[in-house]
Amino acid sequence: FGAVLFETLAVVSIFVFRWHRAEAERPYRCPGYPLVPALYVILPAFIVVNMFLHKDTIVEALAGVGFIALGAVVYGSLGLGRRSPCEPGK
Repeated sequence: FGAVLFETLAVVSIFVFRWHRAEAERPYRCPGYPLVPALYVILPAFIVVNMFLHKDTIVEALAGVGFIALGAVVYGSLGLGRRSPCEPGK
């Protein structure tokens, strides 16, 4: 569950970076943009939704969500998401 979710989020980041940093240099190309990444986001979304709809896999899906939530709590409680007061390059 977690692998499908995080791989999908990595592909979603292509859209986010192209939206927020349109002028950035792109040394690596994304073939078939935006169709191929969009399909890659849509198809795993069906897998994740399907895991919650079937009785056989709902426990695994809930366990995956629980571990991801636990990781987010630990990440936040350790202060790892805070920005540094010094910006790189200055």
